[in-house]
Amino acid sequence: MDGKGLVSPDSLRAALSVDTALVSIMMANNEVGMVQPVRELAAVVHAVGALFHTDAVQAAGKIPVDV
Repeated sequence: MDGKGLVSPDSLRAALSVDTALVSIMMANNEVGMVQPVRELAAVVHAVGALFHTDAVQAAGKIPVDV
C-alpha cells in the first residue's frame, strides 16, 4: 500500500504466500476516498488460488459497481 492507501497489484502479489486463503479489501474508503483497483487485485489473488472478498458498500451509488 502506498502513502495514500492505494493497494497496487505488485504490492499485493509480494504480500501473498502459499498459505494465503482469503484477501479482503474495501473497494472505496469512506474516510479518505481511495478507490481500489479491485478487478486487478482480484486477478492477482485468484492467480495464487486464494479467494477475494471486497466490501463495496461505500462505493455503491457513488461509482459504477458491476457485480
